[in-house]
Amino acid sequence: MAWTQQFLDSLDKPAKVISYVLKFLQPSADYNLSQGNRVSMNTEIALADADVTIDSVQITPQRWSVNFGGFTIRIVGDLRPVLNKSFRRGAVAELIMVRDGLRNRVCIGQLRTITGGRGVWRLEFVDFLTMMQSRLTSKATESQFWYYAGKTAKVTQNFNFSSSADLYLDDITIFEKETGQNGVIKVEDVSAGTIDFYTWSSKTSTSGTAGFLTIAATGKYPSTGSITTLAINDVVTSIVRLRGRPDFVFARLVMSTGQGTQGAFDDYPASWAIGVAFNPNLFGLQNLNAYYNTAWATSSGTHEIELLIDKAGNIQDFLSAVLNMGMWPVWDQNQLSWRVCQNPNQASWLTVRDHITDRDIISIDSHTLYSPSQSSVFSASTINTFNNTTGLNQDVTFSGNSIPVLPTSTEITRDLRLVYRVDSPIQPTQANADLTRMRRWDAEPYEELSLTVAEKHCLLTAGDIIEISSMYIYGLREGAGDTYSNRRAMILGVRWNPSQSSVNLTIGVMS
Repeated sequence: MAWTQQFLDSLDKPAKVISYVLKFLQPSADYNLSQGNRVSMNTEIALADADVTIDSVQITPQRWSVNFGGFTIRIVGDLRPVLNKSFRRGAVAELIMVRDGLRNRVCIGQLRTITGGRGVWRLEFVDFLTMMQSRLTSKATESQFWYYAGKTAKVTQNFNFSSSADLYLDDITIFEKETGQNGVIKVEDVSAGTIDFYTWSSKTSTSGTAGFLTIAATGKYPSTGSITTLAINDVVTSIVRLRGRPDFVFARLVMSTGQGTQGAFDDYPASWAIGVAFNPNLFGLQNLNAYYNTAWATSSGTHEIELLIDKAGNIQDFLSAVLNMGMWPVWDQNQLSWRVCQNPNQASWLTVRDHITDRDIISIDSHTLYSPSQSSVFSASTINTFNNTTGLNQDVTFSGNSIPVLPTSTEITRDLRLVYRVDSPIQPTQANADLTRMRRWDAEPYEELSLTVAEKHCLLTAGDIIEISSMYIYGLREGAGDTYSNRRAMILGVRWNPSQSSVNLTIGVMS
């Protein structure tokens, strides 16, 4: 759910009255850090006069690396009445802004530190992505995502897939899957040095932890051999299968409880997700679909991934994969959303989110004509894929005939064979879509522009396309006497300072 129109209108008013509320997550069975003071059945703490700074995700083009954001609160007062209950490191809270009486959530964060003294305190909250470096649980054995991944069970009856699909194991509790999808396991032929991946459709308990998996298919990519028979005491490894549109996978990692009770994205086992209950309005399905259709849809089929994870980890395992495709999660107004890199000059006008003019610009803080974040340009961009139609590896490459600036490197290569979903569409189709978006950032220099602008532009986030018109700003593409006129660019980072009624934008401008 986006901010209300009244709230958006208030951002452009010259005068305002702002207060804040920290609304802590309700305690759960295994997450008890957010006790707080109970106000009207909610775990809320009112902050009348506070200085707040909100940082969004910062993205670096070409590498597509992410610097996490968060928010800080500077308050004056006595913390002792709530210090031991609410302000515990690790507590998660929504920051709610009450603006001219209009109440809207502006971010969610996890408390990491409190500094200060003599009645002046600075509370620092990390953002949602940083929070997902571990599951929100007090149980040490369950602190990592997919904590059953990589665990093994032994075969208890000889298995031959040609005669029976039931694979009997001494422990089936470690095997989990997405609701409505098949799960994945790994088997190994030690003597031949090959591995095979099976998909399974269901599990059945027989006695204690023992039972059997019903195998749906063998020889699934990336198998290196066909293993259709197993003997007693052979080892089977639990594998996590994250399959689907990347933005939907991320939503499931956040919203899943294992119970299917938390909205459309509650499809994963509890061990695959962050571990607490959130309001289903944290994601907007309509918003995600609209952005997908206008910004990053493939020419055929659906852009999907299929990550096979064989050990416990955190959100970085997922992020590393999707960042290589030039896409990332963001906080957008009142909810979590998704963005992808685009060539601003080729992006659909439907994705142009804002137009900044001199009336909006408070100050031009810096303008670097060659971004220091870009160490080199590349004459060719390649994505390694697997073609399911031919059963062969296939590279998809975009290249140019000229080098615009120095230094240059021959090629930047991204291996996505074990990231893209294999079967629909074929991986080269996805690679073409992603390289179309990323190529110009690989091949050409870009300008890095920092502006302080009016507060109404706080709705922007990293990946948004904007247009800039200014009598005072010009770059490498402008001729003598020319300045930016409807110059397209991509937002790289946003810092919102509500107390100063301003927003600091970091902007990438293709040169």
